[in-house]
Amino acid sequence: GASHGEAERQFRAEVSTLGKIHHVNLVDLVGFCIGGGRAQENLRILVYEYIENGSLATYLSGEPKPLPWAVRYSIAVGTARGIAYLHHDCKPHIVHCDIKPENVLLDHEFTAKVADFGLAKQLEEVKSHLTMSHVRGTRGYMAPEWLKTDEITSKADVYSYGMVLLELVRGFPERGDDGESLVDWAYQFISSNQDGEPSISNGEGDPVVNLSQPDKLKESIEKTRLLKIGLWCV
Repeated sequence: GASHGEAERQFRAEVSTLGKIHHVNLVDLVGFCIGGGRAQENLRILVYEYIENGSLATYLSGEPKPLPWAVRYSIAVGTARGIAYLHHDCKPHIVHCDIKPENVLLDHEFTAKVADFGLAKQLEEVKSHLTMSHVRGTRGYMAPEWLKTDEITSKADVYSYGMVLLELVRGFPERGDDGESLVDWAYQFISSNQDGEPSISNGEGDPVVNLSQPDKLKESIEKTRLLKIGLWCV
């Protein structure tokens, strides 16, 4: 029917736009399929490149072995670059609306690739904000404004990224964890690593900076910096 034909034209136009989006930290769209026959006339399939190491969620579960800190730091930066590209360098701009560890894929070199930025999230810039009327999200990563309004801006992705960042710094979720305890953990970590410097006691209760482990010192400084950024995001 006419409505099906219009939906197909819109789908092809949106796929054409997505097919032109290429960034080292985004999964590439390589093709699409529109179902044939009456029974499958509404079928829409997007085909993305295969990413060897699966999703970040797998490596935040504690099994397999948690990723080394240097790799996690690189994933944090790469994910941010992918989201920034969607928000600022795509025409039209795109708000992902479902940033979470399951949608951060890792290639053979563990480079972060943001996935599932899909369709119907290409947005026109209105009054310097990115807005949309239909939203989605995942519990624990959804920005609070989703509970109050259907007007969503790119800040919703910033909030979700902040939660991913806190989780990424910690390395794996605790049993029964929720967003509030994760934020509490971040504050406690920053508090116990003031100025990002790991410390040991001198036996008299006074903290002494441990300079004998420069790698640990660097890691603690980087973790503290990323946790502060994550808290600003949320």
